[in-house]
Amino acid sequence: MEDLDVSYCERFESIVMNWVTQLIISISLPLNGAAIYATCSQVPKDNTARIYFINLLISDLIQLYSLTALLMFQRFGRIFIFIYIFGGMVSIGFMVCITLDRYLVPTCLRCSCIRKAIQISGVVCFVVWFVPLCIVTRVYPVIDFPGPAITLIAIFLLLPYPLLIFLLCGTFRALCTASSVPPREKRSIAASVVLVLLIYSLLLLPTIIFLLGNDLRYPRYLCAFKNVPMLSPLADTLLCFFFRKGAADKPLKFLCCCKKERNDMSSSAVNDDDNMHAESSV
Repeated sequence: MEDLDVSYCERFESIVMNWVTQLIISISLPLNGAAIYATCSQVPKDNTARIYFINLLISDLIQLYSLTALLMFQRFGRIFIFIYIFGGMVSIGFMVCITLDRYLVPTCLRCSCIRKAIQISGVVCFVVWFVPLCIVTRVYPVIDFPGPAITLIAIFLLLPYPLLIFLLCGTFRALCTASSVPPREKRSIAASVVLVLLIYSLLLLPTIIFLLGNDLRYPRYLCAFKNVPMLSPLADTLLCFFFRKGAADKPLKFLCCCKKERNDMSSSAVNDDDNMHAESSV
């Protein structure tokens, strides 16, 4: 009887996940297309972050189309899973490129001509696409689920995490001392770097941990977190706001105003309490 209940629960979870995947794909595909169009049309062409962000969105489209093909042609699931893994590896690589580019803005202003060189960014893009392709094609014939090759892929995906943390700390340290960077650009740089680290930490890191511990048995409620990378292409579109001049000012100002209002309310409450104590003492 317990086996029947377990199989029924597994079928129900599979149906729910298929519907959730279809919903995420139907939302993410038009948003990614709109983000690519907005970035190509409104961000300056000499901005290297623009090139990295467009490649990031293309890798997200690869993930979305591979998920769609996986739902339609489950017989070829192994191929589409590897295409999805390839897209995820490429997207993490371009996350690092975007964070590094944002780090170089306040730290290497004198070398801005080097930072904006299209040829250098083209070589970087080629390397980011080529290295994951070599890894995936190398391990595809011998890989098992689970298996040691999956663990190696998980280790490769985990390597950029310390670098992202280091770049985040270095960016904030450089922004505090960079007087030549406008305040609006400082807010945009800080927000984009924080968002990249949040996307990696909340949406990609849980699955990497599951891949590293593929021989372990996790509780059922924790196993749901291994599917959160499907939200990564949707979250990546938010980065589009921080590459357009002035686009991130309103939400950032809104957050600052909310914080200011809370401080004003707390200070007024403290003043009211002091006045009440003074009146009672009189």
